[in-house]
Amino acid sequence: MYSGSDSETLRRDRLGEHIERLAHHASAAELWEEAARYLRGSGQKALARSASRDAAYYFEKAVAAVDHLPKSSETPARACDIRLELRSALQALTELERQRKVLTDALMLAEALGDQRRMGRALMYATLCAALVSKNDEALVLGGRAMVIAEAIGDLELQVSTRNYLGITHLSRGNFLEAKRLFEDVIARIPAEQTNELFGQARSPASTARSSLAIANGHLGQFSEALAHASQALRDDEAAQHAYTISATLYSLGVIQPLKGDNAEAVRTLDRSLDSWRVLQAPLWSSLGAALGVALCRTGEFSRGLSLLDAAQAHSPADIFYPALLAQTEGYLLAGRTQQASACAQQARELARSTGSRGTEAIALRLLGETIACGDALDAKGASGHYLAALSQAAELCMRPLAAHCHFGLGKLHRRMRDHEQAHRHLTTAMAMYREMGMTYWPEHAQAELRQLG
Repeated sequence: MYSGSDSETLRRDRLGEHIERLAHHASAAELWEEAARYLRGSGQKALARSASRDAAYYFEKAVAAVDHLPKSSETPARACDIRLELRSALQALTELERQRKVLTDALMLAEALGDQRRMGRALMYATLCAALVSKNDEALVLGGRAMVIAEAIGDLELQVSTRNYLGITHLSRGNFLEAKRLFEDVIARIPAEQTNELFGQARSPASTARSSLAIANGHLGQFSEALAHASQALRDDEAAQHAYTISATLYSLGVIQPLKGDNAEAVRTLDRSLDSWRVLQAPLWSSLGAALGVALCRTGEFSRGLSLLDAAQAHSPADIFYPALLAQTEGYLLAGRTQQASACAQQARELARSTGSRGTEAIALRLLGETIACGDALDAKGASGHYLAALSQAAELCMRPLAAHCHFGLGKLHRRMRDHEQAHRHLTTAMAMYREMGMTYWPEHAQAELRQLG
């Protein structure tokens, strides 16, 4: 015999089983109140199972259904909330222009309502959207507005997610120490029992903070901390069994491993990320394919690696973590395609300068030095100038792995110029830095260069 609560639970379960069919029939009959409710529920159900394209379809239909409803005091709030849910599906699909329009509409509705929390959420999401298209100044302004609201109303979701998105903006700008501070603050604010809570996001804020902190640590040369944070995030994500979050964290780990030089591990990690991503009904992020491509080239698997690099777009939503153009430059250099590598490095530098992405610019400068140094006719002055500019910027941004690479490049360059004293100085500096940071891939190459000095 069922109690009243048992009957209600059974009714809800059966409704969940058939909600898509109910949404279809209500829409066909133009029963807009029921259609809006069932379509929204169908979108939430799809999003929970990481079926992002289905979720976006249902949420967009729900928005249209709400627009058919008679005007009331509740209608604008529902219209705003569904748009914010639609944004989460579009985030997984990396459809950023559609997302920007949806968020603009949501913010207008929230402002008309005078609803601070809804305004804060729209601004918070708009911060990330701007950062992902490298509109860093706009992202900082939007994030600042969201943060004022978050602190004023004491909303934990707004506080942690806004800090995350501001942190991602600082990652994009190369401000790794400020990004690190923000991500550590997020981790400290989220109670342990809420580690896997999505807080209305496409990905749990705790996972975003830990994996993004790991990338900041990686660029700073703090690889023990980087791997510890990424591994903890992955354990939490796998416990929650959320495909989008798992794929994103694996991608972050797969960015850190090549920074450290763990290339075979990076291939395995990024292949796992790719497998998880396929569940999402979403197009592949170019940066994921490019990161895998360069890791494959480093391990000698040029056929598959170059195929992925050739297919990568010049700019994609994850480029703030590992720009595809940088991956293409390195992969093409390894494959001996110097002219293509040079073109990609120049494009990466110009794009980084135009968006204020100083970390990316510094890496591009070093790679430009590499492409010049690899040329048949050695332009020592040109190569040295790019290495030194990259080294100066690396020191300013505390990018110790990049600084080590610059010393290695300068050492190789001076050896070719037969300046053995300078070559020895830069090569021994590079080797010491690599070993101190645990970057195991490069010391043997630096040692080989030293042996050639005699």
